[in-house]
Amino acid sequence: MNGQTIDAQRKPLRGRRARPSSVDPCNAARSGDGLYCAASLGAPADSQLYLCRARRTVRVTACAHGCTVHPPGTPDECTSAPDSGAAFYLPLACGRSAPVLQGHHGSFSHNGMNTWAYDFTLPRGTPVYAMESGRVTHVRSAERPGSACWNGGGRRCIEHSNYLSILHADGSRTSYLHLDAPEVARGAIVQRGQRIGRSGNTGFSTRPHLHVQRQSNCARWFCQSRPLSFRDAGMPTTGAHVTSRNCP
Repeated sequence: MNGQTIDAQRKPLRGRRARPSSVDPCNAARSGDGLYCAASLGAPADSQLYLCRARRTVRVTACAHGCTVHPPGTPDECTSAPDSGAAFYLPLACGRSAPVLQGHHGSFSHNGMNTWAYDFTLPRGTPVYAMESGRVTHVRSAERPGSACWNGGGRRCIEHSNYLSILHADGSRTSYLHLDAPEVARGAIVQRGQRIGRSGNTGFSTRPHLHVQRQSNCARWFCQSRPLSFRDAGMPTTGAHVTSRNCP
């Protein structure tokens, strides 16, 4: 496990008083015994991982690189040390610049499964380009003008974004969310720098932008994100301006 482990029965966390059982964070463990990030339990320290049994804290681990929240029923875990990630290019036309609306580990929504994602502020209808060559595995284009999640929406729209996902030679996938429309079909082979869609504001979105992430190749369309470094921008932070070198 990735972090410093403390046995709650022998040594309390430094600088904290022992919690009375009535306010033990593990009292909020709704999925039974197991591992829970502090965020899953409503506790304030988001870099800690709790081992809960019978809704009591057995052990607390301080995660050196943060804590990854998984869906209910799947144990949470300490986030692995970041690797450099596959160095893909920005999903923009050659020479185009854009501000980073939210970088990785963003406080608004880039945590848990979205930890390593990036949001770029783009006008609706901006052409989107493949960050690396690969095969299109998932496409959704059901949202159209007039539909409930076409022009953004709350969490009820989280599964109602237009998107596409591409599987790459290293076994990871890249996903492109909130599109107005994908422009490639499932099963298509695309090349790095090929136009694949138009940005938009569909799904769980507050303004027109493009969400991209590198992720594991799981059974679903949306999987745990993995570190992503751009050849032309590195790992840009929120507020940075980047310029694409995704050129032919």
